Amino acid sequence: MRFWWLLLLLPDVALAKTESWPQLYNSGVTAYRSNDFARAAALFENATSSADRALQQRALYNFGNARLRAMRQHWLSIQRIPMPSSIATW
Repeated sequence: MRFWWLLLLLPDVALAKTESWPQLYNSGVTAYRSNDFARAAALFENATSSADRALQQRALYNFGNARLRAMRQHWLSIQRIPMPSSIATW
């Protein structure tokens, strides 16, 4: 454990080797506009790791909106499933 301080550098190294954060954010916006909310949420979540605080804030806000819309879309799809008559009359 002589080099424990190297663990402190890992986040910076991980950030340096990732995709362009604005590109991830823009891809999330495109997915959101095309109603692919689950994909948009994943892209916005990845963009929250950016070193740019303004981009982090926008990505986090849009991540919340995309998750909400994805859950709402999922919930509405469940509601369309017909209930079996045995359960409906029980």
